[in-house]
Amino acid sequence: MKKRLAFLTAMFLMVSLLFSACAAEAPGAQASTGSSSVSEPAPSSAPAPADDYPKKPVTIILQFAAGGGGDQYLLALKPYLEKYLGTTVLIDYKPGASAQIGNEYLYQSEPDGYTIGFMSTPHIYISQLTQDTSYTFEDFYPIARHCMDGVIFYTLKDSEIKTFDDMLEAAKAKPGELTVASGSLASDFGICIKTVEASAGVQFGFIPTEGGAQTLQGVLGGHFTVGVHRPASALGAKDQLNGLCVFSEKRDPSWPEVPTIYEVMPDLDLPPMGSAKGLICTTAFKEQYPERFQKLVDAAKQAAEDPEFIETAERMGLQLDYVGPEKARESMYADFELYSQYKDILSGN
Repeated sequence: MKKRLAFLTAMFLMVSLLFSACAAEAPGAQASTGSSSVSEPAPSSAPAPADDYPKKPVTIILQFAAGGGGDQYLLALKPYLEKYLGTTVLIDYKPGASAQIGNEYLYQSEPDGYTIGFMSTPHIYISQLTQDTSYTFEDFYPIARHCMDGVIFYTLKDSEIKTFDDMLEAAKAKPGELTVASGSLASDFGICIKTVEASAGVQFGFIPTEGGAQTLQGVLGGHFTVGVHRPASALGAKDQLNGLCVFSEKRDPSWPEVPTIYEVMPDLDLPPMGSAKGLICTTAFKEQYPERFQKLVDAAKQAAEDPEFIETAERMGLQLDYVGPEKARESMYADFELYSQYKDILSGN
């Protein structure tokens, strides 16, 4: 009996010593101070666990209707962005109010990188200049600019208007009756249209549309005489159209036979007009989640350099001109200064 008791006592002591040793080696274990209170854990200087973003689909807000130039660009980019980002990319259409509705939605979204936006300049600045917005263009930060598109005037092939001069003559003959359709006067389209009117001493009958797709459909259907939008938006129906002019320094490679505005109006005092296509996020997201932002930047750049995307974009008539976020941001500031000079035209004054 005594031997058994001694054996159990020895086993108890061994277990107690082993437990004490394990407790001393445990992570975060602290020496006893004789106090019964629990000590506060020491602040950790270790980096936060690696972010597994994106772990769910990323949504791109498109501020325009389906079928237009922005939609065509995003649909072309989507599979390559998914490839390099490693997740599904969704497109959420929120058209209206010259992109203000979509921009407001993006601005109010959770700044976590799961909702980003289509970058379409100059609409970001124009909505700020002409409307009561809760945001400014500085509240958005470019992820990438992939394309730069100009502005084109076009008519149907069987129209009596075959050239830019034909358009001016028709407008002079019947002031206000020549229908010219475009997304909005509060845009670079509006600046182009109004500057041509003022320089040539003519008046068009302007008709607003919901975007490039509706403008093209209206011209093809004979509802409008002249369409004004992006060259890429009308490229699919090129064999049915006459290009009258493009507002850019050089002729558009997809419409090489169409003269620039500076060829047909050499004295026109107007800088080249155009629109950047790319991706944006809120500045709040960029500041709060710099690593997530960089993942988007890297994926957008990889997509831009993918040979298959380049081939697809060129076939669609998109004018590829990739720049990263910093240079795109610099362009936004410069463009805002430019469009500020045309605030009266944009506001309809």
